[in-house]
Amino acid sequence: NEEEQKVKVEYNPNRPDFSSPEGIARTLKGYYEIELGVPSFDVTPSDIVMNVDPSVKKVRPYIVCGIIRDIDLDEDEVATLMTIQEHLHWAVGRDRKKVAIGVHDLDKVKPPYRYTAVEPDSVSFTPLHGDGYSMNLEEILLLHDKGIEYAPILEGKEVYPVIFDSNNEVLSFPPIINGVLTSVTEETRNIFLDLTGTDFNAVNLALNILSTTLSNMGAKIESVKVNYEGEKEINTPNLDSKKWEVEIDYINDYLGLNLSAAEMIKCFQKCRMEAKRSKKKRYLDIYVPAFRGDIMHPVDFTEEVAIGYGYFNLPKTIREG
Repeated sequence: NEEEQKVKVEYNPNRPDFSSPEGIARTLKGYYEIELGVPSFDVTPSDIVMNVDPSVKKVRPYIVCGIIRDIDLDEDEVATLMTIQEHLHWAVGRDRKKVAIGVHDLDKVKPPYRYTAVEPDSVSFTPLHGDGYSMNLEEILLLHDKGIEYAPILEGKEVYPVIFDSNNEVLSFPPIINGVLTSVTEETRNIFLDLTGTDFNAVNLALNILSTTLSNMGAKIESVKVNYEGEKEINTPNLDSKKWEVEIDYINDYLGLNLSAAEMIKCFQKCRMEAKRSKKKRYLDIYVPAFRGDIMHPVDFTEEVAIGYGYFNLPKTIREG
């Protein structure tokens, strides 16, 4: 019975990496000890560049990008990709205020790309999900469904952000709508990701989640050089794990357990983290994967150990103090 084989999963906003079947499967592989530790993702440097004009500081200052190659999407997977995009808009992007995601057919445009801010009536393009004709940015905000919905994000701004390719073709008017030129279909094999926003950590997290999800779907990840003109250059995505140092006794005391270092390491590995004995006595070095954005404080590691150990195996008495 097909209905009996369906599973409904609810997840909290603090785990946006659960926004796809691939993210959930990746986690379950750890719980069931099919795969342990931090998942491995190869990121190959590309020669593609995104140049960031200082004018965007006034309106939407941050952008990160990535390349996804050799992806094979059927109709359902294209729909799934769009669903993941909207889930991340909600969970990480705060309904596109902090983060907006653009997913483009890479082969329809020509790098290098340029992220800049322009006058509202100075640029026109044909937006996705429109009536098939060209509109300037102001018209999109007044007449297009997505423009009307997300116009408040740009309210009061004198200039609007736009992403161009080297031929001055418009890829995106973030956080509103992409151009029809780069729409992703079942024929798409290579994807360009742009993520813009007002929070640098949030745009990076969303890119890491999306790129690792697409990698789990069988694609290859390539990085993009993002050139903040006059300031810095970064290569994104950067999927290096973040290192923390946690005291073994702190976690044991918090949970009412008496786990050895080896037992605690196994708990972390089941949660798709890596853990090693630290140079400091009674401490562990914990490596958190780049798609996890919910680890804010050492206390968060107690939950990971509890999950790896098993909630139903925890002592049933309340810890004193």
